[in-house]
Amino acid sequence: MSGYFKIHRELFDKPIWVNSTIEQQIILITLLSMANWQPTEQEVDGEIIKLNPGQFIASVEDIRKRINKPEITTKKIRGANERFRKLGFLANVRASKRANAKSIISIVNWRVYQCETLTEGKQKGERKGNERANAKPFEGKQPLYKNIEELEEINNNSACAREQTTKLKMVNAKSKTQKAPTEAKVSFAEFVSMTNAEYQALIDNPRLGSQAAANECIRILDNYKGASGRKYKSDYRAILTWVIDRFCEKQGKRKSNDFVSSSYEAKSMIERGEIIDL
Repeated sequence: MSGYFKIHRELFDKPIWVNSTIEQQIILITLLSMANWQPTEQEVDGEIIKLNPGQFIASVEDIRKRINKPEITTKKIRGANERFRKLGFLANVRASKRANAKSIISIVNWRVYQCETLTEGKQKGERKGNERANAKPFEGKQPLYKNIEELEEINNNSACAREQTTKLKMVNAKSKTQKAPTEAKVSFAEFVSMTNAEYQALIDNPRLGSQAAANECIRILDNYKGASGRKYKSDYRAILTWVIDRFCEKQGKRKSNDFVSSSYEAKSMIERGEIIDL
């Protein structure tokens, strides 16, 4: 097994560490180092066993060989494992029905010690996520699990999972409350201002259709605001609401007056004989 594993500082304040002998502390760290950090499979007596992060298969002798200290015997390892099980640090179940079979050992608090921040998540390549970790805080005694299925029912309500969930909610809430940067308004008259995008939309308005018409609407609103002292949250919206109607109304009267004036001029020219009335 290669790579590295992390140890959360919280461990060193727990009774399982503080009240352990040096030998038991060595055994505890060794167990953490032997746990898988990602889902894996292992064959035992011709049967494929799926292991979650925080689990591994080993015998007491395997653990003794990994420690490789003559003073730490198999008897001391069995005693330490029993103590750790009662404190809720690990759970174990036989990997097969053979008398000398190895055990599936689960570090119940695995996620607590391997707590990852939101920006972490890689160890020797991309992690695809840990599936249903065996994580539970130190609370009371943990029973000796009867089978693998029961082990897989252990939830991941660990301090680490709650911490990550809280941080993720805070990030999402912050992103929702942050407003997109708004475009600065430009003054187009003494009392009228709007963004360049709004001005262009005004020019493109089908009822106006030209820059000259848009400027005339701005002039109408500017005169009105200057005379009345009225203020709008959006001058652009005010123009859309009533100024364009006023502009079109004025344009209609102007066309009507031009028609009357043209008719009178034509009649006078006929009377003077300048044109022939057909």
